Amino acid sequence: MHIVAFNGSPRNKGNTHKMLARILERCEENGFTTELIHMGSDPHACKDCGLCRKNMREWCYQKSDPFINEWFAKMVSANGIILGSPVYGGWLTPVMKGFIEKSVYIARAPIKRGEKYTVLRNKIGIAVCSTRRSGGIQTLQSLISMFAHTQMIMPCGGQWPIASFGSMDTDAFLKDINGVAIIDKLAENFVKALVRFHGNNNEQYLSK
Repeated sequence: MHIVAFNGSPRNKGNTHKMLARILERCEENGFTTELIHMGSDPHACKDCGLCRKNMREWCYQKSDPFINEWFAKMVSANGIILGSPVYGGWLTPVMKGFIEKSVYIARAPIKRGEKYTVLRNKIGIAVCSTRRSGGIQTLQSLISMFAHTQMIMPCGGQWPIASFGSMDTDAFLKDINGVAIIDKLAENFVKALVRFHGNNNEQYLSK
């Protein structure tokens, strides 16, 4: 099974990266293959051109965005998807916001054609957020909205997967004992959900 994670922070080695890397490490310990994508800082918002639906193809036709189709294809081929973003101005980062906007639009194209399911249906998805102080809840809710809109399955860890550091240090997450424990529990439940829904190529269950 394969897991793909998207780091929406402009900082490649910051706290969001460390949160995602810790979860992926747990996945690798359980035999999964993983990939961590650093999304950079260039935003590419959805322009609502509707071409992905008019052309009946799960594809973004905005030539200004060089990565969306590559990244979306990685989600389609993965069993599990992880989104991570720090809080910028009380919200998620612009690059992550644009990615979610377009991914939801593209994934739901089959429904707009009269089919029952999105192309991300039954993928397992989790999200994490890093923040200095406030804005964590709003950011996390925006991240998990993609899972709800695309019929994905979202396991939980019992608490909001938000690490609030009160610091801008790039290693603040590792000093947050409670935050680390929350992420570890989320990773454990993520792995269990992946095995439950995608173990042994359980296509019979997934097709129901």
